[in-house]
Order: sequence, then C-alpha cells, then structure tokens
Amino acid sequence: MDHFLILLAGLAFFLFGMEKLGALLYSYTGGDLEKKIEKYTRNDFTKVIAGFFVTTLFQSSSATTVILVSMTSVGLISVVQSISFLVGANIGSITTAWIVAIKITRFGIYLFTFGLIGKLVFKNRKLKDVGSFLVGLGLIFFGLEMMSGALGFLRDNPDVVDFLSKFDAGSSVLSMVLLTLFGVLFTALIQSSGATAAMVIAVAAQGLISIHSGAAIVLGSTLGTTVTAFLASLGSSAEGKRTAFLQVFMNVVEMAAGIVIFYPSVMLLIKFGETVGNVDAGFLIAVYMTFLKIMLAFIVFPFRKKFASVAQRLIKKKFRLIRTPIMIPEIEKGDFNETIIKKLTPATETYMKYLADMLAYSYIVTRKPGYRSLFQKVVRYEQVLDAGHNDMVKKINLSCNDNTKVLWLFLKISDEAESMGDHAREIAKYGVRLENTKNKLTKEQKQLIHDCYIKIFMQFHEVCVKKNYSKELLSNSENIERYLRAKKREFYFTLCSEHDHDQKKRLIIVDLLSEYSKFNHSIKRIIQVNLDYAEGKSVYLWQNRGENGV
Repeated sequence: MDHFLILLAGLAFFLFGMEKLGALLYSYTGGDLEKKIEKYTRNDFTKVIAGFFVTTLFQSSSATTVILVSMTSVGLISVVQSISFLVGANIGSITTAWIVAIKITRFGIYLFTFGLIGKLVFKNRKLKDVGSFLVGLGLIFFGLEMMSGALGFLRDNPDVVDFLSKFDAGSSVLSMVLLTLFGVLFTALIQSSGATAAMVIAVAAQGLISIHSGAAIVLGSTLGTTVTAFLASLGSSAEGKRTAFLQVFMNVVEMAAGIVIFYPSVMLLIKFGETVGNVDAGFLIAVYMTFLKIMLAFIVFPFRKKFASVAQRLIKKKFRLIRTPIMIPEIEKGDFNETIIKKLTPATETYMKYLADMLAYSYIVTRKPGYRSLFQKVVRYEQVLDAGHNDMVKKINLSCNDNTKVLWLFLKISDEAESMGDHAREIAKYGVRLENTKNKLTKEQKQLIHDCYIKIFMQFHEVCVKKNYSKELLSNSENIERYLRAKKREFYFTLCSEHDHDQKKRLIIVDLLSEYSKFNHSIKRIIQVNLDYAEGKSVYLWQNRGENGV
C-alpha cells in the first residue's frame, strides 16, 4: 500500500510540474506573439523544429497542442501551419521517455532547489521565469524518480508478476490489442503520454513486462494523449476544432500504422538491442517510441495540406475569421494630402472590417451562450486594433509632414476605432457575465438588447463602412444617445422601485447599454471629424466648434 501511495505521489508531482511549466508557457502567449511566430518560423520545417523545441522545453505535448488550438481559433496561425507545429510537438513528446531511460531524473531535487532559490532571490522577471522553469522541471524529474522507484515493489509481488505474464503481447495478438487499448485509456485518464511512457519504461527495465507488451502500451498512449486537445477544442471556433481533429487524426494514423507493423518493428528493435548490447528493455522502448514519432512525421508532413483540406471539409465554419493584417505604410515628409489619403485609407477600411465582426460577435455572445468562443475572437481582434492604432500613431509621429489636417483626420479615426474595439470587447464580456448569472433574459430585455444592437450597427454601417458623413447622421447619433439614456433611466428606476427582481442581471444590462452608448459616441466623433475636415478645420475640439457657432 505504501508503494502505491508513493507511486500516486510521484504521478502527482509529475503532473503538477507539467502544470507549472504549462502555465509558464501560457504566460508567453499573446501580445506580439504573432510577429514572433512569423519572424522565427518562416517555413514549415522551422515550425516543426519550434513545436519540438517548445514541447521538449516544457515537457508537455498536451500544453503545446492546447495553445495551438487556441492560436488557430483566434487566427494567429492557420490550420495548415498548425500541422507542422503538431508534428514537432509529437516528436518532442519522446523526451520524457528518454529522461527516464537514461536515468537523469535523480537531478530533479537539485533543479527544484536552484529554481526555488532563484524565484526568491531574483527581481528581474525573466530570471524569475527561469526559476519557475527549473521548479517545474525539477518537479517533473522528481515525480519520475519517485514513480520509477515505487514500481520496483511489483517485481517482488508474485501475484502481480503472474497477472502481467498473462498479457504478453509477444505471444498473443489479442493481448497486444488489449494492452494497446489499456495505453489509450490510461493515458486519457492521466492526460500525459509522458507519464505513461515513464511508467512503462520503469516496469520494463525491471523485467516485469516484455518489450512487446511495453511497446503496445506506449503505442496506445499516442492516441490517449489527444483527449486534452479534444477538451480544449469544445469551446473553440471551427479553426480550433480543426486543429484538435488533426491531432486526433494524426495519432490514429500513428497507432494504426504501429499496429500493422507491430511485430516486425519490435523484432527489429530486439535485434538492435542484441547488436548494441548491454541495454535494458526500458531503453529499447524509448527507441521504439522515437521510431513511432519519426515514422508519423514522414507519413503526415508531405500530405499536411491535404489533411488540412479534409479537416476544413468535415468541420464547417459558422463565423468568418479575418486574417487581413493592418498595414500602416511609411509617410514621407513631402507627401501631399492625396498621397496620404491613398496610403492610410486601406488601413482604416481594415479597421472597420474588424469592428463590423466585433460588433456582431459581441451581440451574439449576449444572446447565444453556446457561442462563447466568439468572445475570444473579439478579444483577439481588439488586440489587432490596438496594435494597428499604435503603429498609426508611430508612423504619423515620425513623418514630420506639414499636412496636419489630414494627419489629424486619420489619427482621430484610428483613435476612435481603437476605442470602439474596447467597447465591443466589453459588450462581449458583459454577455458572458449575463450567462454566468444563470437567469434568462425576459422577452422585453432580449428585445431591448436587440433594438440597441440594430440601431448601433446600422449607424456604424452607414458611417464607418459606407463613409456617409452627414449632419443628418450626426443628429441620428444624438437621437440614439437620448434613447439609450432613457432606457438606462428606466432600469435605474426599476432598481429603486421594485424588489422582486434580479438586480445583478439588470446592472449588467445597464452596463451593456453604457457600452453601446460609448460605441455610438465614437461613431459620432468620426462623423464630426470628417465634417470638420471637409470644412477645413484643423483640430477636433468641442470648444473650437462652439466658438464658430457649430
């Protein structure tokens, strides 16, 4: 019983270490990650290397795959590109097996100690992250060492030895299939093919199971590890589901191919061991696992585009994903008004494409809780708009161009577009919070949110998409503002006068109305700045318009 508890403790340390490294890996996603990916992985081969390196470094192909699912879901990488990363991650998963096979797990306690000291001593964030990395890696090594030691008790238990001898994959095809299925189920349960491989190698090294049996369990673990990606894809977009599907598909291919050539490949493995000499069964199983991963790479990599095409046909998109980058060209000092307009107009038009989808998606989130994955799209698009606005400010600031009126026009449009992105994100966030209240909207509340959305979207389309800048639309924005204020007053009156209602839900609806009001206010400013530019005004200030009687 004590040995079993030590085994469970070792598994807990291993999985906790993986979680720590996974959290560290997640902390480096986002921000300018898209640019880094584009810069350092310019072709599919470098993407394979990147997938291998990240999985080796963080000791978790599952964490790498979950991040790939989220990245494809929000458009950071394409589904085709994700296959190359997946191939690399799949190969990288062998490193846990080799860590156990070559017996370097004994250094885990030292890695953990040095890492913990580094986290406590260093003030620099990067050095603290190095400390966190060593802590996580030390926990993984320590857990593997505990599991390897705890499994030794099985050798001295005749009942266990007798039971294991009944399922020898070397003497029975049925046993091979059963052990493969066991590998699938056990890995799905603990969600780590590395932990499964580590246990199998430790048991095989002590002679408790044959090389055939160990290879069969490891073969099954390749499919069992896909459960993590499947779970991660449940709340993702079609692109994320495609990536998860491809990971499952790849591992099905690997397991099927492994079963077909199981006995010839294991016989070659045994002959290899006899040729090399003085190697235990655990080492040979690590070699077998490496063979499987490299075989899969050769099967999948040449046909990655065809596999991606199959995934796209099987899993249909419900909502489009914009991939158009916001490109802000350099503005020269001698550029005329017409040249500046020609250069910057494509960027502002791209802003509006993103905003049109953000506004629609944020409304859907408030009405359809099942489409919560759209919230992640809205968040991602808002980051794109922020980056575009920052680039616009930088290019205008560095231009030293004297045409300040037209520069002001585009600077203000960019600024308001960035603000509208913030408000669309907040609308989507309040939509998620509405779901969390677990109280359904009434028919009247649904109608109110719908009416607000329609009013705002129609105004946005007329002004920002069709570029109709008129005083009539300016007046319409003011009417929308009055409408929203009146509705907010009604809700506040209800909060004060009635007591048998869900105040939390109503306050969220008030916040929704406020965000729609702010979105409308930005549309109003875009109309006004264009009217100001048409009238030759140099700056957009309420004071200046008032002084001129506007």
